Amino acid sequence: MVSESTTLIGFSWHRISGLIPGSWVVKVEGGNSRRGYLRFDDYKPRLEVRWEEFKKNKVPDPKRILKDLESKGRKEDPDFKVSSKGEGKVNGHGALYAYYRGGREGFIYVFNCDKTMRSFILRFHFDRDEYERARKISEGILSSFVCHPEGDTVSWKILDVELKIPVDFELIDRRFYPADTYLLFESRYGYIGYERVGLASRVLRKETLEEWVREKYRRYLGRNLKGLIWKKPIKTGVFDHEGYMYPVYFRRGLLKKPMDGYTYAWVCDKMDRLYAATLLKEKGVKKSIEKVMSEAFESFRCH
Repeated sequence: MVSESTTLIGFSWHRISGLIPGSWVVKVEGGNSRRGYLRFDDYKPRLEVRWEEFKKNKVPDPKRILKDLESKGRKEDPDFKVSSKGEGKVNGHGALYAYYRGGREGFIYVFNCDKTMRSFILRFHFDRDEYERARKISEGILSSFVCHPEGDTVSWKILDVELKIPVDFELIDRRFYPADTYLLFESRYGYIGYERVGLASRVLRKETLEEWVREKYRRYLGRNLKGLIWKKPIKTGVFDHEGYMYPVYFRRGLLKKPMDGYTYAWVCDKMDRLYAATLLKEKGVKKSIEKVMSEAFESFRCH
């Protein structure tokens, strides 16, 4: 049952953002900003978000998408029945919705975003005795939902991780665990890597910070950045903590410009966490690109 006192918190992912109940967590995640999927659960599925990029001359028909979802619902659940349909707005876009009943109840919203040229499906799930609370929560989520952010950077926020990444970077690798989150972003001119590991005091009983970087973080980066060259680390301060800075070098191919950058690794005693962050950029990039990448690094502050 949805709690009577529900606190909404923010999430941001693949140029999508909004508010969800604090008890909901990401259970399934995949794809990229062009085509992807998110599912938020508490003890059962609560919200599914799907999106897919479309071309200007092939704009999806929300009415057809909704009809196909209804047909699929009837095949999956013999008790599935649409109780009502209507029109609404999501982030300024016209949307079609359906309220259905069956094994579980729910709302389905379908709309197109002409700013990012993406089609969206938002599907809310709830039990029959949760209708009133679920309706209020869904209204809060829909009123806060943003599908076309603006600016040079976009927010990435899931679990308790919140980063600001330049808008033209795509998430290409990730791993989500409560005590270990790893993300790698790519653009035409560089890479941004990030990892945060909890219970640092326990981890450091078995290995040093340098050993953790060498045995764990470097291996994760190496899955995508094969041939990444690491230089000898230099002791330095990172966000008021003692840490290391590793100069790094990389080349994507013979016809690509070489990249250089750095990896910072540090321990935050206050949060009891290990952190590592990598910024790689092509040599000779514009000052404006260097500026937004520096701003991204600043968002990695641990407290």
